[in-house]
This record gives sequence, structure tokens and C-alpha cells, in this order.
Amino acid sequence: MRNLNIDELESKIQDYALDVEYIEKQHLKFKLAQFINFLESQPISNRILNRFFEDYQELYKKIPQENSQNWRKSKKELVNDIKTPEFQGALGYFLIRQTLDSPRLYNNSFLDLTHQWFESRGDFDQWKDDFNTFIFKPFVELLNWYISESQSYNSKDYFSKLEISEFNEKLTDLEEKITNLGFGQEVIFDEIQELNELLKSLKKKNWSEIFKGKLMDLVIGKVISIEAMEMALKLITGEEIKILN
Repeated sequence: MRNLNIDELESKIQDYALDVEYIEKQHLKFKLAQFINFLESQPISNRILNRFFEDYQELYKKIPQENSQNWRKSKKELVNDIKTPEFQGALGYFLIRQTLDSPRLYNNSFLDLTHQWFESRGDFDQWKDDFNTFIFKPFVELLNWYISESQSYNSKDYFSKLEISEFNEKLTDLEEKITNLGFGQEVIFDEIQELNELLKSLKKKNWSEIFKGKLMDLVIGKVISIEAMEMALKLITGEEIKILN
């Protein structure tokens, strides 16, 4: 599959997550592995999964190794310390990833997680419901939050949909300011449209480099002035750069 932009990715995640949530329990291992493989194959979602390890590093370190000393007690204490849906989602992903990496992966491995970590009772159907409630759905909700609303100043991250919306407004404002200065409206419009679209698929660092490169090309082509370029840089990136200095 080709690399998806953030809108396409969000739609696919919704579809694939529903497949996992409602799949028969005997097919859970197969479908869940496919879902994680999909996420890891897509640059945007793979980066988000890496951010889980960065943002919830302390939680990850507290997950006890199977059959380590005080294993059951450590798990119970960790679960009792989970105070927010975000931490529940991060724990859900870490448990899924850890289970997939286990050399002893078997058909009911993920259902057994609910018994081992959340003391599930009843039959396997109940365990499947508990897997969705305590592990899978919180993980997907956290994943969707990173896609929709997260704010990051790390240049190797991708833009969230909230950040894209904010930059769309800045680019619209920039287009208006530049055309009001009397520069070529059609050229500026085309460039702004392309920059808006690239926000959905490029890392912040790469998008910023392309943005600056486009401004320089417009200056060289005498489409805009150096002063207009300096104004654009400040408006979009917050950088106050004097090109002639």
C-alpha cells in the first residue's frame, strides 16, 4: 500500500479498528497482527507509535517481565496507578506490542491479557469484551487523539489535524497579505494550495524546508520581493530572518 496522508490514514484506522473490535475471538490474533503491521507500515502512524514510547516512557519501564519477581503484584499496582484514559491507551498498546513480540504467541494470548492484567471473569466472549474495553479501544482512542489534536514541537513529527487547520489559516492569511501587496495572485494561490496539501503527509521539518524553498524560488523568479519573503517566514514559522543580512 502507498503511504497515506493523514485523512486517508484516519479513515483506514477507523475501518480496520472496527474489524478488530468485532472480529470473532478465534480470529483476534490474526486481525490484530494485521492492524499493527498496517500502522507500522505507514510513516505517520509508525511515528505516532514511536511517540508512545517517548511520551509514556516511565509507564513502559514499569511493565514487569513475565514471571519476574512479584510479577502479579507489580501488574496490579501498575493497573491501579492508571488514572487517565491516555495512560490506559498507552498501556494497551504496550501490552499488545509485547504480546506480539512474544515467542510463545498463541490463539488466546490477547484474551489472556485481560485475565492476567484486569482479572476478567466469565467465558472467552466476556474476555473478548474486556479486551476491547481495557486494552484495544483505549489504544485506538489515544492513536486517534495523536492524529487529531496533539501539538508537537519536534521537527521529525507529522502535523496533527488540529495543527494542519491552524497552518491552513496562516497560509490563507499569508496569501491575502501577499496578493494585497500586488504580487501575482494566481501563482501565489497555486503554491499555497500545494503547501496546504503537503501538510497532510510531510514531517514538519520537510514541510518547512519546502516552504522556505518555494519562497526563495518566488523571490528568484521576481514573483515576490525579499521583504515579502521575510514577512511570510515570520507569519508561518515565527522566525524573524533578514535575508539580506
